[in-house]
Amino acid sequence: MFKDIFYFFAVVVIWCAVFFGVSYGGYELYAFFAPKYEQTRYNTFKESQSYNEGMTRHLYEIKRQYDAGSQEDKASLRQMAIHEFEVYDISRLPPDLQSFYNSINGAQ
Repeated sequence: MFKDIFYFFAVVVIWCAVFFGVSYGGYELYAFFAPKYEQTRYNTFKESQSYNEGMTRHLYEIKRQYDAGSQEDKASLRQMAIHEFEVYDISRLPPDLQSFYNSINGAQ
């Protein structure tokens, strides 16, 4: 009878240790692979057609606002436009947006 109780508690302790080990191992694996997974997801997003088309539309909207703005508006829009252009790969832009970026960036 004493052996049965001892075996029961031994099995419970072993089961808890295995459960804790598997849980902790899962967290360690997640901590190791999560940055790599997130970087891959981010790179895929940056290469997606929807991101590139959306960014081009956004930059055209900034260009339209810049062209329609007054001299005071152009000063603040210029800084915003330069910032928005710098977070995007300029070589992916249409030629007219590239020349717009070069014109406002050269006017510093």
